[in-house]
Amino acid sequence: MLERDSSLLALLGRRDFLKGAAAAGITVTSNLRLGLALQPRAESAPPIPEPHFPDRLHLFVWRNWELVNVDRMAEVVGATPDQILEIGASLGLPPKPYLTNEQLRRIYITTIRQNWHLLPPDQLVRLLGWRQEQLEKTLKEDDMLFIKVGSRRPDNPVLHYQAPSAEARKRSSAIKQEIREVLGVDLRLKGEAPFHFIEDLVSSQYSDQRDATAELGPDEIDLNGWVVTSSDGLSGLAAGLRRYLQESFAWTPANSTSEKGRLMLRIDHEAGLVPDSFRIAAD
Repeated sequence: MLERDSSLLALLGRRDFLKGAAAAGITVTSNLRLGLALQPRAESAPPIPEPHFPDRLHLFVWRNWELVNVDRMAEVVGATPDQILEIGASLGLPPKPYLTNEQLRRIYITTIRQNWHLLPPDQLVRLLGWRQEQLEKTLKEDDMLFIKVGSRRPDNPVLHYQAPSAEARKRSSAIKQEIREVLGVDLRLKGEAPFHFIEDLVSSQYSDQRDATAELGPDEIDLNGWVVTSSDGLSGLAAGLRRYLQESFAWTPANSTSEKGRLMLRIDHEAGLVPDSFRIAAD
C-alpha cells in the first residue's frame, strides 16, 4: 500500500516516480490524462433500458425536448427539424421551447446525465456543441460528474433517425393520451424560462409590496413626504433605500415646500454594543 506523499514526488520527480511505480506493480491514475472516461472498457455495461418508450429515438426526443434546440437534435441523429417536432407531437409534448446560448451554457450537466445511457460519446459531444476534450475535462473535474454518472461509459450504439413504425406510433399515441389525462390543460401553460431565478437574483427591480388595507399603527411612521439622506460615506445606501421605498411602496418623497420629517442614515459606534446591528430613533 502506497500512501500519497507530496514530498516523495518532490524528491523523485514525476517521471522517475511513475517509472518506479510501474516497476513495482503500482497502478497510477493521472488526473491530467484525457480520454479515459470516454474510452470503451472491458467493464462497460449495456445502457439502462427504457422499455416503456416506443424506441430509443422517441426516448431521445423526450429527454432532450427542453434541453437542446430542435436543429441540433435533428443534426445529431440525421433527421430534419420537422421530423423531430413530429415525434414530439406524437408523444404529446408541449410546444418545443427555444433555448438561448446562455441557457444552453448552464444546462450542460442535465444534458449529459439525460443522454449518458442513450448516446455514444461522439453524438453526445455534438449534442452539446463541444469538443471531446471539453467533455472529458467536465466529466473529470466538474464536481466528480464521472462518478455521479456511474464511473463507466455505457456501451451505447449510434442513434440514427428512422421513420416511426406502426407499432411505435401506436405506443406514442398511448403515451400522449396518458399525458392528457394526467396533466390536462396544464401541459400547455407557459412555464418559467430555465434559470429565470438568476435574473431575479441579479435584478435591480423591487416588487410591489403595498398592502391597501394596512393602517398606520401607534408606533409606526408614514414616511411619505419625508427626506431620506445620509452622512458622509452612506450616500449609496440612502439612494438604494429611496429607490426601494419608491418601487415597493410607492413612496412620495418630500418636495421643497412639504418636508414632514427627515430620515438620516449615519454610523454611530456608540449607539449599540451588538456588532452589525442598527438602531432607529424617531423624534
